[in-house]
Amino acid sequence: MLYSIATKLPETVSAYRQVLAKHVGSGGISNASQLDFSIEYLKNKQLKGGVDLEEFAKDCGVGVKLTQ
Repeated sequence: MLYSIATKLPETVSAYRQVLAKHVGSGGISNASQLDFSIEYLKNKQLKGGVDLEEFAKDCGVGVKLTQ
């Protein structure tokens, strides 16, 4: 997933690359769908004036584990 961060994250939100990498490394973001949503979330929030990292973690389900 770190490769996905490097290739999918646009320059407009590149300042959040370390934040995403930290959450992937810790297992807080644990699948490709969650990562894709997180990237889209960052892009949308950045266009609207900025990102609150606590809100980001809550809205993107960082640390939430889904089971079947």
